[in-house]
Amino acid sequence: MIGLRSLFAAAAATAVAALTGCASAPLAPDVAASLAPLRDARIAVSYDLIHKELTSNETLYRVVYLTFNSSKQDFSGVWSADEDMSGYFVDSLHAQSLHAESVYSLAPPSVIASANEVHSKKVVDNLVDKNPEVFEAPAKGVKVLPLRSFFETWPADPEFAALADALQAKGVRYLLQLTTLNVQGLAPGYGMVVVRAFPNARVLDLAQHKVLWTGYRMQSDLFQLGGDLKALEINGMAKTKEGMANGAKHIDFASAWQLK
Repeated sequence: MIGLRSLFAAAAATAVAALTGCASAPLAPDVAASLAPLRDARIAVSYDLIHKELTSNETLYRVVYLTFNSSKQDFSGVWSADEDMSGYFVDSLHAQSLHAESVYSLAPPSVIASANEVHSKKVVDNLVDKNPEVFEAPAKGVKVLPLRSFFETWPADPEFAALADALQAKGVRYLLQLTTLNVQGLAPGYGMVVVRAFPNARVLDLAQHKVLWTGYRMQSDLFQLGGDLKALEINGMAKTKEGMANGAKHIDFASAWQLK
């Protein structure tokens, strides 16, 4: 039987991991050199949340055993997540002394929506075609993410080309594109609620048609909400939005790109 002390330690470890994000490996010299212009360049930011839903997982502690509850809440009608998430990362990059702008201030919404729609479909197709085990993975406790090679490949579709053209017409050469499948809410116990996402982030050089850098990050925050996951859904997803905004602030791209 797992003791409460061990359970609390595991829950605390989950919280710490959620807040600290992912460490970055040193960049190869040629990659660091290709990213060096980002210190002074304008960077457009785009976020593509593929499934507009909150997937919640709750751990219930019984006397001698644990139970787990899962649910999904669609928020597509109450939250413009792609636009808001893009803004959260613009604010994060500003705090890191980088010159970031949301794609929503640079390109027509219809162009952004078309590019995101095609990109989302390609990510999902990549999961299905290259990782058929993805649908079995949750039951086995395994996280399967889209193949790294997919995100290292330049997007050749005309919808992305239209977005790239719109950004370059505004004098923007670099795009930080973030992609994630969904937002997750966790209630690991002891009143804690964690809200998190695992976006892939990549930097695209729109002039050279090159993916300069790509990596996964944890976008996460921790609340004391009495373990109530429903608190993430009320008031127009206010707590979820707050957690995602705070999670963006925790991600240090300037260090990852060796710009400090």
